[in-house]
Amino acid sequence: MQASTAIALAVFVAGTLWAQQPTPSGEVQCTKPTAKHAPAPWAQRDAELLSTLLRHRHSLLNREPSPGWSRGLLGQTWDQGSAWCGVFAADELGAIELPRQLAKGRPFCIAAWPKEVGGEHRVALLLHSDGTAMVCELTGDAVPLSPEVFTARGSQSTFADVLRQPGTSQSEHLWLWLDQMATTASITVVDEQGTPRTGVQVLSGPIGLEFHGQSAARLPMPMPIAFATTDTKGTARLRGPIYPANQLWLQCGDYAVLTGRCRITQEGGSLRVVVPQQALVPTSSLANEAAAIATLKNISSAQCQCKAQGIIDGNGNGAGEYGCFGELSGNVALRKDAKGGIGDTKMSPPVLSAAFRKVKASRVERSGYIFQIFLPTADGSAVSEAETGGAAGVSVDPHRAEVTWCAYAWPISEQTGRRCFFVNQSGDVSATDNESQGYAGSEKPPMPNAAFAKGSSGKLDAPMALNADGCDGGKWVVVQ
Repeated sequence: MQASTAIALAVFVAGTLWAQQPTPSGEVQCTKPTAKHAPAPWAQRDAELLSTLLRHRHSLLNREPSPGWSRGLLGQTWDQGSAWCGVFAADELGAIELPRQLAKGRPFCIAAWPKEVGGEHRVALLLHSDGTAMVCELTGDAVPLSPEVFTARGSQSTFADVLRQPGTSQSEHLWLWLDQMATTASITVVDEQGTPRTGVQVLSGPIGLEFHGQSAARLPMPMPIAFATTDTKGTARLRGPIYPANQLWLQCGDYAVLTGRCRITQEGGSLRVVVPQQALVPTSSLANEAAAIATLKNISSAQCQCKAQGIIDGNGNGAGEYGCFGELSGNVALRKDAKGGIGDTKMSPPVLSAAFRKVKASRVERSGYIFQIFLPTADGSAVSEAETGGAAGVSVDPHRAEVTWCAYAWPISEQTGRRCFFVNQSGDVSATDNESQGYAGSEKPPMPNAAFAKGSSGKLDAPMALNADGCDGGKWVVVQ
């Protein structure tokens, strides 16, 4: 049996009590015995793993199109950095499978199993869709993630045999309720008049400030890693392992909360969060922002492929150059010189999808955002492609186009997104909150030099404004 001495002792002392407990209905409503002493804070890797699984479970339960939380989770195990993870459910015969889709209300569980142990103290996790949460502390040799590690010893390893109460698995690993390692705290959410905000979803954990469109904020005190919903008094009871450096994420129905615009105060061992109306933004706009970031990363990858292929070579020196939407999508012939001349060859296969062939006013619209690519002229200044795409009649310097380019993404309107994004040959995507600039639609785009360092030339070979003010006066922060 692979378990820590402390946990084995806890099982011995409370074992008779556990046997009498009903199956728990959720982490924030558990009535099982708790430890006499406050649990020790979790290690960062374990805290991050639990936080990630909590938000994945939330995303799957709510069937969210999401900003990427649950994308790619179904039908296969995935690498979560320190652990292998998988979403498991019962097939038609009750056997355990990795489902390719989840119908609403279909029970499932998410398992996380460390990739390596090597004598270290490591944590495995098992989160059921109804809120039941299990934990297994490991030492010794690592074993692969399979149903045998989380189904009850002596069972048939069906989905009904997945452990839901303390016990030993088929692989001889001891599982406990996560509640045995938990502590409790509360967060009260109100509006500016002090009226409780009910039904607000609360996530406390090391989720990263970029999580869900940079809507998270650091908490002023250690809090449990947990997911809960506020009651009629606006209070959410959080119960989970403690972690000293959590962030807070809130969602009010179809609106995400920009917690950076909230007032968070500590009242004893609890927190009070005042959420003003201006802190609420549609979750759809955050999904658009996530899509914009992903699109810019896709464009960056396409530019790398274009350059590596050497298919655009306006000066014939054998060094590949970066392209524009019309060229990268294979819609128009590639440029052949620095004077706007084009040849007869199109990129085949293209490195961008057909969606990028719809160039209008030198721009492409996708998922609530406008995208525009800039290439360098002879003096390093930025130039955009032709009105309908491609470089016909556009003077692009071949030497400079071998090393520089950039692209921006900004919202079509204030309702479709908040932030403005930038990427160039470095591959780093940066963002500005856009509150002072107000970039929106075709009438108010960012200037080509907007995201370059304030005080620089602002040309395409100038340094980016990395976590600093740009030429447009706004602060540009690298998106993690």
